[in-house]
Amino acid sequence: MDSKKAMAILRNIVGDETYKEIIQQLGGNTIYFPSDAEWSSKDERNYELKNDYYSGKYEITQLAVKYNLSISTVYKIIQHVE
Repeated sequence: MDSKKAMAILRNIVGDETYKEIIQQLGGNTIYFPSDAEWSSKDERNYELKNDYYSGKYEITQLAVKYNLSISTVYKIIQHVE
């Protein structure tokens, strides 16, 4: 989707006043909106993914589908030691 269309959708969702505030606060920045907004942070998502994996209830491929990630990303998250 092009940025003009995305901005029009955003303005329609949040209204004129909030849209103006967003532009004032964030204008000039590039912002990525994840398609899966269920997780508020990667850390939270990764914590839940690891819990699911170590519970023994899920295979790697199932976790990839559940968290909308590639299999290689799931492996990287599981192998990451904090």
